[in-house]
Amino acid sequence: MNVLILEILVEAKSQGLISAVKPLLDDLVNKAGFWVAKPLYKSVLQLVDENDLI
Repeated sequence: MNVLILEILVEAKSQGLISAVKPLLDDLVNKAGFWVAKPLYKSVLQLVDENDLI
């Protein structure tokens, strides 16, 4: 389930529906209790070219 949500965020950014993944991902982790392994977190941000925000 967690991976599906990450895929949706990546796709939403690629289609221009959202401008950034990191703020939404951080809210999921910090406010909703969503758990993401650090390597996966970094990989997702690299995939959407937000690795400079890590």
